[in-house]
Amino acid sequence: MAKVKLTLKETEQALPRLARSATGSAYKRALRVGSVLVYRNGELRRIEAGGKNSFVKKLEPRVRIGKGSKFEIKPVEA
Repeated sequence: MAKVKLTLKETEQALPRLARSATGSAYKRALRVGSVLVYRNGELRRIEAGGKNSFVKKLEPRVRIGKGSKFEIKPVEA
């Protein structure tokens, strides 16, 4: 199969689709091997291959950052 060169714009437009596909594939692969941890409704849950899901831990709400926002990540001192 011949390689096709994409423009920067075409590459950027393809990234969300490629990311969704890669994430979905990784999720399915992890389930085949064992289990997956997911964040749902403020909880960390373990999903197993048979569809069983169990509570692991309550988590703090996710921080939403608006498009174009600037923020600084400060190191946590041990």
